[in-house]
Amino acid sequence: MGTDTLAFIRPAFSNPFTANLGASAEAQLCNTYLAIGLATLVLLVAYYWRTAVGCRTGNVQLLPGGKPLIGHMIQLLQNQHRFHDWILEGATRMGWKTYCFTVPLLPTWFVVTDPTSIEYILKTEMHNWVKGSHFFATFGPVLGHGIFTSDGPHWLWQRKLATHIFSVKGFKRYISQVFAEHMDILSARMAAAAASSTPIDLHDLMYRFTLDSFGKIGFGVQLGCLASSDAKVPFAVAFDTAQVICVQRFTSPGWRLTELLNGKRSQLNACCSVIHGFAHDIVQQRRELLAQQQAADAAAGADAAAGAAKTAAVKEQQEEEEDDNSAQDLLSLFMAAKGVDGKPLNDKELVDTVINFIIAGRDTTAQALSWTLYELLQHPAAEQQLLQELREVLGPLPPLNSSSSSRQAVHPSYEQVRQLRFTRACFLEALRLHPSVPANLKFAVRADTLPDGSTIPAGCQVLYSPYVVNRSKSFWGPDAEEFRPSRWLSMDSMPSPYSYLSFHAGPRLCLGQRLAELEGVYVLAGLLARFKFSQVQPGAKVDYVFSTSLPMMQGLAVTVEERE
Repeated sequence: MGTDTLAFIRPAFSNPFTANLGASAEAQLCNTYLAIGLATLVLLVAYYWRTAVGCRTGNVQLLPGGKPLIGHMIQLLQNQHRFHDWILEGATRMGWKTYCFTVPLLPTWFVVTDPTSIEYILKTEMHNWVKGSHFFATFGPVLGHGIFTSDGPHWLWQRKLATHIFSVKGFKRYISQVFAEHMDILSARMAAAAASSTPIDLHDLMYRFTLDSFGKIGFGVQLGCLASSDAKVPFAVAFDTAQVICVQRFTSPGWRLTELLNGKRSQLNACCSVIHGFAHDIVQQRRELLAQQQAADAAAGADAAAGAAKTAAVKEQQEEEEDDNSAQDLLSLFMAAKGVDGKPLNDKELVDTVINFIIAGRDTTAQALSWTLYELLQHPAAEQQLLQELREVLGPLPPLNSSSSSRQAVHPSYEQVRQLRFTRACFLEALRLHPSVPANLKFAVRADTLPDGSTIPAGCQVLYSPYVVNRSKSFWGPDAEEFRPSRWLSMDSMPSPYSYLSFHAGPRLCLGQRLAELEGVYVLAGLLARFKFSQVQPGAKVDYVFSTSLPMMQGLAVTVEERE
């Protein structure tokens, strides 16, 4: 070793012991340290030859292509924008058996595609498979302690309370009142676009429709997004951006540091401020409306006590207000309830509730509608079959108004929506190929062995992907990746939720599945019966954004025509 090298490294090893050594002895000691370091590195490389440092793989097959010490980090980062397709390619390559991949500073990813093992995780041993602290650290800034980040009693309490708004009586009211009101506004915007030959973004309008509708159903307030002339809804921009930042944390080693360096932490904080402010305004608006209702009820009671005659209108109103919980909005139920700790929910907890249910009520159905419309644009034969069904069930279009050259919006009834079997099949088929929640994670509390024999170490994460499972050829057949709605009409019954994961499965099965189907079929029928859509760029492929859900990358730009 030369004197220059010794001069450079000497301070690092300078201590009372080496200070008494000669130059030759010090050089020998430095060589020893270097040899130990090199030997350690060789051992690490040998041990972690195809995996990331610190990752455990159990007895599960490892995805090929891993590099020493960093595992599959390069592959993951290169495919982050197309994450779901990369996972699908991995499943195909590994013979649709459980496989894993590793990334430094992140828990090992175990990808499970076997429906029996998925049922084991989501139902049989669900208490050993949780969202956990890692999931909360990732999404907590946006979702707080809402239903999507919670486990155990807190999750169960929220779920039980939310079931009260999902009833047949409630569904009929939503169709005849809420959906019909917003279909009028949506149809008016479509008609204006048709008259002016102005392209529109269907994806954006679906978001506005579902946000307004769920604002009324879930929170009892009018949000006015459909009627707004703003190019973008500020809450929606912030909400979508925040979800992208959060979900990328799952695939980004050292995200706590990188977010500080690349500015995403500041961006997320700004988004959260907008999101929480929007939700807080909803809570306050609902409080004010409830206070007004209570004051009106008190006045009516005083009049009754004084012997004042009640009009038929007052009696009818009281009967509606005394109806069961199915006639109440979700937020009012949470405001009136006491939490797991026996105390009423504070404003922060109510804000968390609002934000979590916006994902459920806005994002998922809007995206399902958007992807259904996109698939129908690519498959004109399926669209024609759907239109034939609409003509048979709904009858002819309302006549054009001779003075305004416009017609009334199409309002399918609850009974008519239930008859639209092929329309529903189109909706479910689009959801199969484009599930609104394309991937889910669970963390193992303790080591476990799945029914397929895969051993998962404690603390590791399991990925079960609706995007992947819904394309399994062993269940869906050789045309599993094709859009073929008729497959749903030939089924004797709905497939197992563990083979069709679009609405999740097990005790956490989507509460709003029936409502989402009704809303989806209602909107498809109301729009397609009256309007013809064409892509601005015919046949253009639409990609997804890697996010919590499955939004469209550039929206869905179309032109609109009134049908004859």
